[in-house]
Amino acid sequence: MTSVLEAISDRDALASVAVRKIVAQSEDVHAEGGRPLESPLRRAVACAVIRNPWAGRGFVDDLWDEMNRVGAVLSQELGTRLVALMGGSDAILGFGKCAVVGVAGDIEHGSGIIHGPAFGPPFRDMVGGSSPIPFIECRSTAGVTVSIPTGHKTARGTRAFYQGVDFGLADAPHPDEIAIAIAVVSGPRPHARIGDLTTDAEWAARAAGDGRS
Repeated sequence: MTSVLEAISDRDALASVAVRKIVAQSEDVHAEGGRPLESPLRRAVACAVIRNPWAGRGFVDDLWDEMNRVGAVLSQELGTRLVALMGGSDAILGFGKCAVVGVAGDIEHGSGIIHGPAFGPPFRDMVGGSSPIPFIECRSTAGVTVSIPTGHKTARGTRAFYQGVDFGLADAPHPDEIAIAIAVVSGPRPHARIGDLTTDAEWAARAAGDGRS
């Protein structure tokens, strides 16, 4: 019998990019500030911990081929898992991405993977997005916790979707590893009520009329 993981994973592809493990998690927020939400907000993260392909090679000038080879595999794997976690691509309304490089690597190693054309654009297409994908990149030791920024997948000026998805790894990255993650959300922040870029001009005009600066 084919397991769920076998159905959504290409083990040969994962081995080709030296994946040590994949972590996927989700949470459903039902209430905030003492008030229930009209519908639960689901936040999910999928992360691959891989061996840094440039580890131990000194300063490498040309990252292009390897960063796109790795990025293509991880975009497909993480994206497929997130679509499954969320119950379909239509349920994903916002997204973000992250690279955490172990202390023996350059931050540029992680940046190359998540910013390369083989990683972000295929995932954006998978979920029907058009906006730039918000991101965070850093170098850290094992036990790192990050808050991955997200934004609306098509309406980038929708401030209600500016939210962080918290994610931690107890045993990664090792010094010669990189953790690559994608975060997704099913909706805006709970009880979002601070306007957005489409209403700022209206607020400014109203404030001016009230004599406020």
